[in-house]
Amino acid sequence: MSISGLLTRLHSLNIRIWANGDQLQYSAPKGALTPELRDQLVQHKAALLKFFQEPTIFVGQAAEIEQAQGGSDASLPPPTRSYRYLFVLIEGGGTVPGLLGLAHRLLARGHAVWAIGDPCNEAEVRAAGCTFIPYRRAPHRLDKSAATVNFKDSSAKTPAEAIDLAADAFICRPAQAYAQDVLEAIERHPVDAVVVSELLLGGCFGAEKAGVPSTMIWWALYTLPYASEPIYGSIGWLSDQFARFMIERLDLYGLPRLQAARATLYLPPLTSVLAYLRQLDRILVTSSLAFDPEVRPFPNVRYIGPTIDTPGWVEEWESPWPPDHPDPLVVVAFSGTMLDQQAIVQRVIDALDGWPARGLVALGPLLDSSEFRVPANVVLRTSVWRKQVFPMAAVVVTHAGHMTVMQALSYGLPLICIPMGREQYGNATRVVAHGVGLRLAPTADVGAIRQAIQRVIGESGFRTRAAELGRSILADIRSAAGVIELEQLAERGYASRPSAG
Repeated sequence: MSISGLLTRLHSLNIRIWANGDQLQYSAPKGALTPELRDQLVQHKAALLKFFQEPTIFVGQAAEIEQAQGGSDASLPPPTRSYRYLFVLIEGGGTVPGLLGLAHRLLARGHAVWAIGDPCNEAEVRAAGCTFIPYRRAPHRLDKSAATVNFKDSSAKTPAEAIDLAADAFICRPAQAYAQDVLEAIERHPVDAVVVSELLLGGCFGAEKAGVPSTMIWWALYTLPYASEPIYGSIGWLSDQFARFMIERLDLYGLPRLQAARATLYLPPLTSVLAYLRQLDRILVTSSLAFDPEVRPFPNVRYIGPTIDTPGWVEEWESPWPPDHPDPLVVVAFSGTMLDQQAIVQRVIDALDGWPARGLVALGPLLDSSEFRVPANVVLRTSVWRKQVFPMAAVVVTHAGHMTVMQALSYGLPLICIPMGREQYGNATRVVAHGVGLRLAPTADVGAIRQAIQRVIGESGFRTRAAELGRSILADIRSAAGVIELEQLAERGYASRPSAG
């Protein structure tokens, strides 16, 4: 049995093993460590010690990742009281599971969480333990099929057109409808704080009208203008220029609709979108400063670390391969939203054909498995619970969506990034800058994709650097900064309620 196969088997039995100097130590449920497994540990002791001493994240360390995500808040003092939160969601790939991961941590602390969102997200909301409220007036999707997509930015021919599409879909045109739905939800379920998905300004307006403090969750890279100028030519400088363009475009194209929404709610007019964002109590960025070290955010911005797993929102994974299979596992994970990704996914599948590797492709809700040519060493799934597959993987091939990048790095996995829009270009640029993966164009052919995968698997430096960066990301998650910020926000809301005194 290979080392990875042995560790996979131990992990499946909830047996944790680690190195302490030149000795192996373990913790195991009663009766789980059989004489046969003890013999395997003795036989492979030298190889296991070497394996553990390498600076990488491996299957047996999955418990550390689970602890960082779900159990790190145990180090915090108990909350002074139970608070009530309203999460304002919008269907958009990784946005919903990212926010629900944060909500799940609040629920574990004894707080109450309502979540208002698209009906197609009801199952995910309930699986996270939240009470679901459907949108009534705001645009909403009843399912996640391609036919119901209301924001297809892949059709935009220019960045300005993409911003205009977003303004019409959820930022500006429907702001009044979102505000009214949120306001009605607060009236029915009084809360201490409102947590709003990125740029869903109508949600903030509703909370403002109700007099409830709110925060905006920036679910990917920080893409607002920086508080001070980054170095010219740096990643930060490029991000800053695009952020300024985005905000100016929103003011030009969408500000009148935002003003109309605020007038209907009898709220004071805006001077600009950026000025409004700067006056919010908090903007919480679900990323890691280790990944984005050049950032110089505004004073109301806090980095809280990413959400790397959300239980219950995807299907369980049953591997078709034995635990000790010798071929490296390549996970292919492109967006769950519409990016016209079918052609590039097929080329990645073709790149895995004909050489000793295994491929697991997570198609998402928009791609139909019947439309793909699939070799014998590749399997397709609609979705997979990444905590079940990432510990066994060698590399992740992805569109470089922020949540996928953060999850992969948290498990010490290098990446092949093929960005197709949105913040993905910034994520891919940072992956390359950190030396934790490679970047390809969406037009890359099968040969280039195969060569990139083989290089990342074959050169150990990618895995070593990914593990190092992953440990920094896990440290951010363990800090529980998001929980601390949201409890402080809710305390201010609770204290301001007439009944609090």
